[in-house]
Amino acid sequence: MDLHPDLHGLAFRATIDWTAVHRPVEDEIERTLMRARRLNRLNGVTGAILLFPNHVFQWIEGEISGLDDTLDCARRDPRLASLQVVSSARIPNRLFRASWMYFADLRATPSTRTNQAIHRFARGEASAGFRETLSIMEGIAKRLDPARITRAALMV
Repeated sequence: MDLHPDLHGLAFRATIDWTAVHRPVEDEIERTLMRARRLNRLNGVTGAILLFPNHVFQWIEGEISGLDDTLDCARRDPRLASLQVVSSARIPNRLFRASWMYFADLRATPSTRTNQAIHRFARGEASAGFRETLSIMEGIAKRLDPARITRAALMV
């Protein structure tokens, strides 16, 4: 399989600084997602944000210039601390091609084996190479497949 020469995937994790959140949490989440989706649409970036009780894990995909802009915005976000890029490499295709920014709120999700593994990874308690990260995100993207027509129409 040939890689698209300009398509990259990048994953990062960060700790949430709740003292920097000045609105009700649900309002803050909605505002953040609207801004991320708008920025990603301009930069041709797609991806996913996984929210945990005190951490966030984000996967973004697109051309390097768009990823750099998204990553720069995340680094300047006062709500995020200890941001760490965990993997980055060229990818053959987009996992979230019909989603400017998929969002999964895993703060109160029952602990499945997959969610526990992702949460350990998001907290920095486990490490993974790019292939493992890609595999985790492929699993999440596959869960979205049944809704692909709706997502394509809404581009959420």
